[in-house]
Amino acid sequence: MKVSNIKDVEKFFQVVDSCKGRVELVTGEGDRLNLKSKLSQYVSLANIFSNGEIPELELIAHEKEDVDKVFKYGLGLRYACLGPFEIADLGGLDTFYHIADYLFPE
Repeated sequence: MKVSNIKDVEKFFQVVDSCKGRVELVTGEGDRLNLKSKLSQYVSLANIFSNGEIPELELIAHEKEDVDKVFKYGLGLRYACLGPFEIADLGGLDTFYHIADYLFPE
């Protein structure tokens, strides 16, 4: 998920700390920082604010519950307050499976 213009850094790291699995921040150069580590959080802050502007970064969460948490934080105020896996669960996983099978046949 692309992350840009993080306004509340403290809240962002609280969301990351509440995640169960690994959460990584991928920089434009392809560097991967494990945000579960406090040292990596400080390094990422220094990287983000070094130029005086916040670059567009990519955030990767490895657990489906964590994807939903990060999605709610990053986009929740602009979109529905459900993550992509929660939406699929509400719509019926079998329905999403059949739609994906029809759209993307192997």
